[in-house]
Amino acid sequence: MMTSVNYDSIAARYDQHRPSGGDLCFYRLAERLAALSPSRILEFGAGTGNTTRFIGARIPASLVAMEPSAGMLRRARAKETPGAWVRGKGPAFP
Repeated sequence: MMTSVNYDSIAARYDQHRPSGGDLCFYRLAERLAALSPSRILEFGAGTGNTTRFIGARIPASLVAMEPSAGMLRRARAKETPGAWVRGKGPAFP
């Protein structure tokens, strides 16, 4: 049985377990995105904004990050990564 995670309740300590940068997948993602030369990037499920911040520092594109958890979104906005931060879920994309 799969249990549901309340991301609002873990938002404050989330980055202790999922730190930003340094993860090989971040570099691979940035490399592949850069090859596409995007002018805009949309991230669904942005969490506390670690990936958005990493990508934004490496690719000159307009960023939009969407996250359903209010707590995670607050943490992401506090990092002051340039871009638009939207609360929402993928199936209900605004």
